[in-house]
Amino acid sequence: MEKILIIDDEPRVLEAFKRHLMDEFDVLTGSSTEEGLEIIKAHKDIAVILSDYRMPGRDGIEFLAEASQILPDSIRIMITGFADVDNAMKAVNEGRVFKFLTKPVAIKRLIEIIQEGINEYRINQTRDKILDKTVGHDAQKVQEFLQRKWQTLHYEIINCLRKKESSYASPVDSSVLGDELNITPSYIRGIIRPLIESGLVGVRMGRRGGYYLAVDQDLLDNYEKQLGSDIQG
Repeated sequence: MEKILIIDDEPRVLEAFKRHLMDEFDVLTGSSTEEGLEIIKAHKDIAVILSDYRMPGRDGIEFLAEASQILPDSIRIMITGFADVDNAMKAVNEGRVFKFLTKPVAIKRLIEIIQEGINEYRINQTRDKILDKTVGHDAQKVQEFLQRKWQTLHYEIINCLRKKESSYASPVDSSVLGDELNITPSYIRGIIRPLIESGLVGVRMGRRGGYYLAVDQDLLDNYEKQLGSDIQG
């Protein structure tokens, strides 16, 4: 069974999650973000990390952002109260979150989401093995390889969003964009991350944990021209 980690400061919630999930997964739990980070450092094979948003000290976004630095291949899921949804949207950028769920969470739905996360984790693991074989263990070569590959895809994504006249009022479903460009969900999240961080691409969360992309029209022309020039050069 794959390992999952659940972080929540309410002992009864942790016990309930563990009781319902232990038959499906190898469940680790922590009652604080500090404890969570210690567990992550001790277990490098955690596939999925779930965290409540409201935690003492670091909030869930900060915790998942730190977790992503330690275990970049892990899949991160945020659990929030309804009132926290607006804040949790930041988790896509800062915590690099796969999906977020609002309380109360149905166990059947939670198991489905965790299994989806495990599938994404396995994709990440396979990707890393392929990179090892193609570019070796040199971290700089890996980064250069990814940058060259993603630069072209950035250009394709920008062109596709432009053709669809994507805007903050009329965003494009990320899964639809991925299907059109033949990009898996795992890759499209990684590919668009630099675009989101640049401010060019904005994010709006969907009800089921998916997200929608919008472009900043004021920045689009200059960014596309620069990117296109780099590719052609």
